[in-house]
Amino acid sequence: MRNTVSSVRNAALSACRIPTRSLAAVAMFAGIAGTAKAQMPSTAIYPGGSPQSAGVVIASSGSGTLTADSSHVYAGGGSLKLVTHGLYQGGAIDLKTPFDLGPLASNKNAYVQFAILPPTPPTGTGPAGTSSGKGFKGMMSGGPGGTGSGGPGGTGPGGGGGKQGDGPFGGSGMAGGKGGLGGPGGTAGKVSLFKKAEPLGNLRVVFVTSTGASVEKRIPMTYANDDAGWKVLSVPVSALDGISSADGKVTEVRVYGDTTGTLYLGKIGVLVDTTRIMIESIESKVVTANQKYRYTSTAHGGASALNYSWDWDDRDGIQNESEGRSATHTYRKSGDYNVTITVTDPYGVKEPASTKFQVHVP
Repeated sequence: MRNTVSSVRNAALSACRIPTRSLAAVAMFAGIAGTAKAQMPSTAIYPGGSPQSAGVVIASSGSGTLTADSSHVYAGGGSLKLVTHGLYQGGAIDLKTPFDLGPLASNKNAYVQFAILPPTPPTGTGPAGTSSGKGFKGMMSGGPGGTGSGGPGGTGPGGGGGKQGDGPFGGSGMAGGKGGLGGPGGTAGKVSLFKKAEPLGNLRVVFVTSTGASVEKRIPMTYANDDAGWKVLSVPVSALDGISSADGKVTEVRVYGDTTGTLYLGKIGVLVDTTRIMIESIESKVVTANQKYRYTSTAHGGASALNYSWDWDDRDGIQNESEGRSATHTYRKSGDYNVTITVTDPYGVKEPASTKFQVHVP
């Protein structure tokens, strides 16, 4: 499958093309009303495309690998294919020209953004299985049946009962007890030989400065905004403890995932975003008592990650009673209820926003 950048985003980026990599070149984008996309700026640490055209050198880190890829495109005609095996196995991007984040360290509205395609679980097929184990002969009594199970894809019978044995003192031993049943055969058909990969939960990034200092940040995937099928993760420069005006020249960026899989890095950019958090209004609703309903809220905050908190009845004070953009709730008694939604920036950069709507239960 080939992923391409939308023509609308290309036009926006072309219109805002900036030739330098200095503080003055940082693009300022307003939030796009009615969408949840976080536009990437034209000022980039890694602009996409091949390492040669991007002015970077790529290398593996730990047992991970990082290679050029032209089949998955966010910007610049290509991306970087990252095979990661955990938080310390990934890839490194060496910048031929250091990028100075120092002047942005005190700007709470400055962000570093990563556009990625998360990994998908590996798949595979295996051969059909064989039969299970048998019971064994007892001495004074029958031994238990075997507990072998069929291999994947096959079917096998259970173990048989133990046989009557001869006792060690010349007498005839007791009849053998019934052997335990063998395990069931495997399910017929093809089965995976691979352990299913866990979903990517966090992106671990490490910025190496010109002084040799390493500044690490883990960015939860729940903070991602969607953009044309890609996930855009934004972290405030002010949240990168260790980046300062005195030590902010980044010479290398290392990228890791907290799972085993392959992901694609489409762009690393810098953005100054002053968009306020805004929540779309929700109309009043009439629901039935003792019925579970799902409610959904939509908010916009530019590049910011957004957390949603729900309070289902403001008469007992505003509390965090449910979380997520969508949440379910059941009202047990009839009446009128004021529901409060509060949307916050998890990094605390932007002011929270809240809205209310009414639910009537006949």
